[in-house]
Amino acid sequence: MINLSRRKKEIRDISPEVANALQAAGYIICGSRRINGNGTQLFLTNGCIVTCYDTGRFIVQGKNQDEPRTALQKVMPDTKMTTMEKKLLKAFIEEQRTKENQQKEG
Repeated sequence: MINLSRRKKEIRDISPEVANALQAAGYIICGSRRINGNGTQLFLTNGCIVTCYDTGRFIVQGKNQDEPRTALQKVMPDTKMTTMEKKLLKAFIEEQRTKENQQKEG
């Protein structure tokens, strides 16, 4: 028998992890709210908004977003890349290795 039911997305609230990483980096969270049952938004005092989705991904928006994004990417590197980005990076690395091996041989 074939199971035609769709696989459910993994639900994982990452907002506590993100909040801890931001606070460790010196950012102050002045508020938060749940959005459409899909995630949580964290509001920082510097004007930045970090949206943490239940799928385990996050988006940094608003003012002064570069530094908080960098701080989060250092702590949570797996959440910043999509599957396509990972595949492209892997292909790029393999291409670079092939070029290096060709240079060594010839």
